[in-house]
Amino acid sequence: MDSSLDLVTRLSVESEYKSLYRWSLKEFKPGGEEVTGPLIPWDWTLYFRARDFRRIHSAGLDRYSEEKRVAERDFIKCNLESIGGEFQRPVSYSMFGTKRRIELLTLQVHRLLEMGAEERCLLGGNIEWIYKEEFSSRQDIVPDELYVAVYIQSERFDRLLDAIGDGASAELTLWISGVSGFYSHWSPDIKTSSIKVLTDQGQHEPEMPEGCPIRPPVLGTVRQFDVSVVRTLRAEPPPTEREEDDEPAETLPEPHQRALDVTVTAVLARLDQLKYTLWCVLVVLVLLLVFKH
Repeated sequence: MDSSLDLVTRLSVESEYKSLYRWSLKEFKPGGEEVTGPLIPWDWTLYFRARDFRRIHSAGLDRYSEEKRVAERDFIKCNLESIGGEFQRPVSYSMFGTKRRIELLTLQVHRLLEMGAEERCLLGGNIEWIYKEEFSSRQDIVPDELYVAVYIQSERFDRLLDAIGDGASAELTLWISGVSGFYSHWSPDIKTSSIKVLTDQGQHEPEMPEGCPIRPPVLGTVRQFDVSVVRTLRAEPPPTEREEDDEPAETLPEPHQRALDVTVTAVLARLDQLKYTLWCVLVVLVLLLVFKH
């Protein structure tokens, strides 16, 4: 297994602003040229939106348990995308030692199956690595990954499931704050456009000054988190009178059509009167001719 780190990460105790931060992390090319820095722990809030919901329930024998008991897992899994918060654009994430953007962001919300277990939120990550099969030329690239794991009580998990429904009209958002292992450039503002991630993997450990007691925070704990679901409700329009009676509604003619109908009716009545008058004249003429002869 080979990891793909292109840059060297070093801890520096030199600070231009000693009152703001005493140490930072910097990235260097293998030749010694500084690329990024100084980067310090980022403590502010970051926002995500979930997509592609999946409900997973599994049961299996726990091979690490001396009791050989069956372990169950019940959780919701979805992909995450970074979104902007208030006055903030979406944030890009990358691992220390790389310039690659982390594309694989996931969230797992777990049901706590043991009563009284602590509700919590944890973060983990893996650096891109190349898997090579023994006695084979085949190799697979496993990409950089950042994942969030939330553990909540069973009742709360059920309410979350009910709010999500079939997922078609639900939007799940996540915000996290006080994340161990997140770093960015110092700023007087509470927003950033990029985050560097430091994992607890051995090959990810920064180079340290000799005798330095500082241990830079790595991925793990989260001080605050919030998982919210907004579901769109669509009200059905009330049924019309036609739908209730299931009968075709009578169509009333337009005003100009009604006026035309009245005019035509009057003309036809007048023609009937003229026809009667003409018949009378014709009869009189016939009688005059008869009596004359």
